[in-house]
Amino acid sequence: MLNGFDAGADDYLVKPFDLEILEARVKALTRRRNGEVSSRELTFGELSLDVTTHTVTRKSCKFALNPSLFTILRLLINRAPGVVTKEELIVALWGDDEPEGNVLRSHMYQLRTLIDKPFEHGYLRTIPKHGYQLVLPQEDSV
Repeated sequence: MLNGFDAGADDYLVKPFDLEILEARVKALTRRRNGEVSSRELTFGELSLDVTTHTVTRKSCKFALNPSLFTILRLLINRAPGVVTKEELIVALWGDDEPEGNVLRSHMYQLRTLIDKPFEHGYLRTIPKHGYQLVLPQEDSV
């Protein structure tokens, strides 16, 4: 068993094992890989996202996020400064049941209004026909 850990394994199961235990361990490893359990707080620049209370803080301003805005911001912070595609956001928010219209665009406007508009510089950037990203002011080439 120790040889597996020495070779880089994160976890192991001894046979025979319960399928529910296997499922729980796979979910835990996936959350850990996605950064969802490594910290109660995710940060990017002046943004601080509390994953427990679903609030975001920038400077001394604190905002409560609805579930959709929280999901979007969590994905953006985890990927920053990389791009999160529109398709990834749609799947994360609605799965295969995407609503009609410009609902994603409306959510991005709401998020931008909260975290960017009241401040000197914005973090949220639209990548036309592709997706969105968070960038620090010195990385802003738009």
